[in-house]
Amino acid sequence: MQNDEGFRGYGTTQRRALRAALAAGNVAAMGCYDALGARIGEKAGFPAVYLSGVSLATSCGVPDVGLLTQFEVVQIAARIARAVKVPLLVDADTGYGGIANVKRTVELFEEAGIAGIQIEDQTFPKRSGEREGRTLVPIEEMQTTIAAAKAAQSDPNFVIIGRTDAIGTTTFEEALERAKAYQEAGADLVFPALPRTLDDLATFGREIDHLMVTSSESGMAPLMSVKEYESVGVNLTVYPMSMIFAAGSAMVKAAREIFETGTNEPFLRESDWSFEVLEQHSGLEDWLEFEEKVRSR
Repeated sequence: MQNDEGFRGYGTTQRRALRAALAAGNVAAMGCYDALGARIGEKAGFPAVYLSGVSLATSCGVPDVGLLTQFEVVQIAARIARAVKVPLLVDADTGYGGIANVKRTVELFEEAGIAGIQIEDQTFPKRSGEREGRTLVPIEEMQTTIAAAKAAQSDPNFVIIGRTDAIGTTTFEEALERAKAYQEAGADLVFPALPRTLDDLATFGREIDHLMVTSSESGMAPLMSVKEYESVGVNLTVYPMSMIFAAGSAMVKAAREIFETGTNEPFLRESDWSFEVLEQHSGLEDWLEFEEKVRSR
């Protein structure tokens, strides 16, 4: 996906492609927390990637309680968007403030080339969706937030996802009420976080036109295939923490083994990665080709 201006990985072309894919079926988006992970997801064949709030926070050494600022997330998201050709969606927490803040949030993410953002209905400071202690803003306040986000976008293909954390916080009935209210307010997709059963998810699928779900690694929601999710009305399936689980597990194993043995020789012998593979994922060939083209002009 190369955009009209010739930039890699961001622009209106990515947003149009995402819209078309969402209209055609269930889009699978690989969760990531940095540009390398996004490239790995892209190379694996995913048509979109998703900057996970909990994975990003953890990778920055802080818990997912709203500590990362708007501009910190925008900077990292922009770096990822430039590294890949597929659309990037971003978890933007609660929108980083009031109506004016939400407007600036949308403007900054659009300028960074992001395909869309997710905004949730928790009060600030927020909590991870898997944690207790969450409280929600009034439905009307979240509707206003979504309306502000829609009014602020300059590209009509920029995607606004409205998330509700009502399941496990209040009642399932309120979660459904909120989901429908956010759709009415203009959300392009609605994300009811962590439905407990397949029947619960199917209920949202019948009531919501465009539905997002996370195939959550927390074990608090049903895990199904993309096609199974699609069969109950899901349009976007995200895998938020699988990448950081895989990376964390491998890093812990490597660090312990190297420390205990006093050498990295066994690790390097068994690893399917090498310096050459690392350079490949860095996009080195593209830069070398560019240099050669300029020199031979």
